[in-house]
Amino acid sequence: MPNPKSSPSFDDAEHDHPTDDDSGRLIKAASNRLFWQPGEPFVYPYEIDLSVDDGTWTVHIGEGVTFSTAGADVSADEALTSWRAHFVKAEGEWLVPYLRRIAAGETVRMRDLIDEFERRHGREPVVYL
Repeated sequence: MPNPKSSPSFDDAEHDHPTDDDSGRLIKAASNRLFWQPGEPFVYPYEIDLSVDDGTWTVHIGEGVTFSTAGADVSADEALTSWRAHFVKAEGEWLVPYLRRIAAGETVRMRDLIDEFERRHGREPVVYL
C-alpha cells in the first residue's frame, strides 16, 4: 500500500508542469464522509481521488463499502461529461474548474489541489506517493 504524505512534506518547489514533482501522486480530493466518525449514523460513501502519472491526470471515482464498492478510473473529459452527479454526491464540485483546465490541456499542479482542499476544509488532504 502506498505511504500517505501530508501536504507539508510535499515538495512545492516552483514547477509548472505536473511531471516535475507530481508524477505518481494521488490526492484524496473529495468525499461526503470527510468528517464522518465511527458511531455516527451511516453515510453511504462517495469519493473522488485524482492522480497524475507522467503528465497524465486520472480521476478515480468510487462509491460504496465492502462488497458493494464500485468505481471507475476516467479522464478529466469523461469525469466532466458522465460523472457530474457523482461530484455533487461526493461534495467535490470544487474540482470541476480544475478538471476543465486539465481537459483543456492547461497546467494544473498537485499543489494547486492541495492548497484548495486545505482552504476549503481547514486541514491537509491525504496524498499518496
